[in-house]
Amino acid sequence: MIQEMIDSAKAGDTVKIPAGTYNIDLIHGPEKAGIILKSGITLDLTDATLKANPTSELGYRILKVWDCDDVTIIGGNIIGDRDIHLGSTEWSVGGFGHGICLRRANRIRIHRTHVSRCFADGIYIDGDSSDVVVSNVVSDGNRRQGLSAIWVNNLLVTNCTFSNTGGTPPGDGIDLECDSPHQHIKNVLIDRCKFFNNEGSCVGVNGSPGTYQNIRITNCSFDMKSQPIWVAGGLNLGTPWWAMVLNRLLEFTPTYRWWG
Repeated sequence: MIQEMIDSAKAGDTVKIPAGTYNIDLIHGPEKAGIILKSGITLDLTDATLKANPTSELGYRILKVWDCDDVTIIGGNIIGDRDIHLGSTEWSVGGFGHGICLRRANRIRIHRTHVSRCFADGIYIDGDSSDVVVSNVVSDGNRRQGLSAIWVNNLLVTNCTFSNTGGTPPGDGIDLECDSPHQHIKNVLIDRCKFFNNEGSCVGVNGSPGTYQNIRITNCSFDMKSQPIWVAGGLNLGTPWWAMVLNRLLEFTPTYRWWG
């Protein structure tokens, strides 16, 4: 029903899903997706819960936003299959089970959505996407990351909560990490977000091959149970001399968390 509503919508339409809980089959042939969005629409999930049916697949997308422009997702509760997954959930088994997956997506807005219990990431952004705003979102209890950005330009994450992430590495609240040298993560602002009880870093900027440029983390709160900000891989941080001295003096102290 939901897919039929989206397929019949025209650019500029709002598709409002009636109140209720909807069980979502995650695998539709080669799409490996529950619901597939298209350009120019607003999906209003304010009173709806999308709950994934169990699967043994390592990769899926509850909401697939690929090759789309000008899409808005409002509200709703998206629940992955982490607790009912039919395959192994051992930490060594990775996974690409995403709540919301963006790829080659431009001018995307995700607002007031609650994404939880996904087998991998709550939100995943890849494929040279641009102009993405994630605001007032709660990403809780996802197995790999709360939000992963692989390839994006102009990303704003504001007034969001990332909590209880972990189960397979890295377990970050937010992970900014290119997969290959031709990718980039540029012009990112993470502002006024809350991070707590994440197994990995609250925000990880992992400098695997790629371009990282103009990434700012401002006005956020961290519970200090894990590293607040982890940056690795030879990025040019302009680290001041006093920070380097503290690192060398304290890096093996049990309560010292600033060794990224």
